[in-house]
Amino acid sequence: MKKTSPSSSSKDSSLDREQFLYLTTRGRRNGLPREIEIWFIHHDGSFYVIAEYTTSHWVRNLLARPEVQVRLAGKSFAARAPVLSPESEPEPNPPGLVAQEIWLG
Repeated sequence: MKKTSPSSSSKDSSLDREQFLYLTTRGRRNGLPREIEIWFIHHDGSFYVIAEYTTSHWVRNLLARPEVQVRLAGKSFAARAPVLSPESEPEPNPPGLVAQEIWLG
């Protein structure tokens, strides 16, 4: 997921203390916000979350609308959350771009 606000660093040490992030998707039918609490991994400026079932409503919402809100360590930011297949590789951030991503697999 690409972070749209460059104001906070992806190397924030407070991330090491966090177990969950809060991911808000938009309902694919009604557009209403839907927030979930989910475990994550932060690696190389990207956030990774795993869906146990591809039929989960939040995953289906992401497939319809990958733009999300993330709340983590007292901060919120808009982002984009592409869904990965087991065969796909995350794309690296372009040089000089301060961005964070959430990848779902």
